[in-house]
Amino acid sequence: AVGLGMGVIGYDPFVDAETFQNEDIRLVELDELFRLSDFITVHTPLVDSTRHLLGRAAFERMREGVRIINCARGGIVDEEALCEAIDQGRVAGAALDVYENEPPGGRRVTAYDAILTTPHLGGSTREAQLNVGLAIARQVGDFLTRGVVQNAANAAPVTGQTRARVGPFLDVGERIGSMAAQLLNGVLKRVVVTVYGERCKADARMLATSVLK
Repeated sequence: AVGLGMGVIGYDPFVDAETFQNEDIRLVELDELFRLSDFITVHTPLVDSTRHLLGRAAFERMREGVRIINCARGGIVDEEALCEAIDQGRVAGAALDVYENEPPGGRRVTAYDAILTTPHLGGSTREAQLNVGLAIARQVGDFLTRGVVQNAANAAPVTGQTRARVGPFLDVGERIGSMAAQLLNGVLKRVVVTVYGERCKADARMLATSVLK
């Protein structure tokens, strides 16, 4: 969405505003998200507090013509309330590949032209498994040969261009972090990494990760 030039807002009770800002997303409260969004996508597990998170009360607070996308977990969207909101013109459309009961055949939610429904396959097709394996192999190879990091769970992404620009600084950061750890007397509770220069500031998160490594 950011790449398409869209303004992106998000809500997460466990993530701070700085993390959102690093991804060009503005952190807002849930009510504000409902009120301002043209498209709402769901990225949350299904627990007691998120069951029917998008229900009648939520749809009433949304702007008219909103579109809903749920590829997270069935049950987060109240399907009956969604159908009612479409009937009322509050919701313009929705896309679902997860459902309260699976398979969803015969349910009301599958009968609406305004609701795009696809099977809940995830990455379980033969083609997906093959492509995932190939992608992982390529990414491991890129890291071992060029130092390029993609889709890491606990590290900032590093492209070949970025590696060429700040590679020496990453090596320095690792050495500084290693030296600080050896000199440390006691338990480390907080680390502050300060960088100077336009080249470094643009990749400050990556440099901080190298120090912590």
